[in-house]
Amino acid sequence: MSLSYLWSRSFLTSRPFLWLLFWCNLVGTVYGYIWYGGQLEYTLNYHPAWQIVFVPDSPTASLFFTISIAFLLYP
Repeated sequence: MSLSYLWSRSFLTSRPFLWLLFWCNLVGTVYGYIWYGGQLEYTLNYHPAWQIVFVPDSPTASLFFTISIAFLLYP
């Protein structure tokens, strides 16, 4: 297997690779929200509720990426 195959469209869009990507991102997203838990509680207690979506920047981005991978897996 050559290195160029690992960057090919056929490899990057294969179902086993997408499933691996999905589960890794899902676990990372859950851990990210656990990591930001204290900041989320602080924001809910001392700031307006609409600001809660801006606290966990990285887990929210990986959540949207995980959702988009799910759409690729389930057409």
